[in-house]
Amino acid sequence: MKLDDFVYKDSYKNIINNRFIKKDEEILDKFIKLNFYNQGYFIHQSKSLNNKSLVKEFDELSIILGSDPIIDANRRKKYQFNNKKKENFASVDIGSDSINPHSEASFSPIRPAIISFLCLDISPKASSSGFTTLIDGQAVWNDLKTSTKKVLQSSTIKYHLEIDIDIKKNPKGKRIPSYLDYDKVFDVYLNTKESKLEFKYEISFLREHPITRALSIANHAFVPLEQEGQIKYREILNNNKKFNLNNEVIIDIFNNMHKHTYTFEWIKGKSLIIDNFRFMHGRLSFDALEKREIIIRQLKKFKI
Repeated sequence: MKLDDFVYKDSYKNIINNRFIKKDEEILDKFIKLNFYNQGYFIHQSKSLNNKSLVKEFDELSIILGSDPIIDANRRKKYQFNNKKKENFASVDIGSDSINPHSEASFSPIRPAIISFLCLDISPKASSSGFTTLIDGQAVWNDLKTSTKKVLQSSTIKYHLEIDIDIKKNPKGKRIPSYLDYDKVFDVYLNTKESKLEFKYEISFLREHPITRALSIANHAFVPLEQEGQIKYREILNNNKKFNLNNEVIIDIFNNMHKHTYTFEWIKGKSLIIDNFRFMHGRLSFDALEKREIIIRQLKKFKI
């Protein structure tokens, strides 16, 4: 058994909506931050159905919690609203298949702090399927057996990456030794023939939250590689040696992931903001013929 053998169950509990009450601006900001850092997420249902108004409200809400938008992966469609730059908003991953639990870009040193989603349009049938999944990695960690925790505390994940970059492919290009100014990054090459940046990145299996200091399981260990084309290879190391987790450890992790997995149902105007250091997210499958337009915004830093 492997970690990317994780399969969703048929159903989970819906995640609980926070109580959003309109208050004056200063109190509202404190209310949103308090809910977000206590729960690890924040949900809002807009009263507007106009897309420009929705995006403006979504933008104002997300920047209460985070700052510094991150340019999204090239595979995603980019949007431009209200004179905002295109890199601020992108589509969620294309397709209709289920997507395994993951923390956005946790395989790279530019992992965002905040992931925010907004539903611009959705058909009634699509609204009753294709739920976003939310896995509370902090709660998963807290409920693991001590024996499992001991194994994971000494384990790391080594990612072998090929990241698309915005340069033209050169048929006569080469792999040029390069450098990235991040910790735990090595073997960096600029591949001008394929327009890719290649490097390796090794990071702890666990993640200490940069604000709360709580430990979480929130990584890319549970995603089959065909779901993330930027990861060419991935291996678990324990005490710097290649290591296979035994079935007892994996079953303990899976059982607690299922225990702390929730679903989120989409309707137009609904937004979801996730703490990307605490929660993993994914998606259940849906009918590809049904309309479902959800945008994503990634923010590099928390605001406290």
